Amino acid sequence: MIEADGTVTFEDRRFDYDEQRFITLGMLRGDVVVIATAETDEEIRVISMRRAEPNEEEIYYGNI
Repeated sequence: MIEADGTVTFEDRRFDYDEQRFITLGMLRGDVVVIATAETDEEIRVISMRRAEPNEEEIYYGNI
């Protein structure tokens, strides 16, 4: 389980998506993971989840 108070979330503005997307970095079983989500008024949809790359781990540890 990923604890909400131990996460870093920011809007994903890398591309011109047709929806609002977010990237969340958090800990899962001792590993930093990256979760991409899309949000609407009705739901939050998970696009992907994977282990973080070293540069993403730096972002996570630099912001918690």
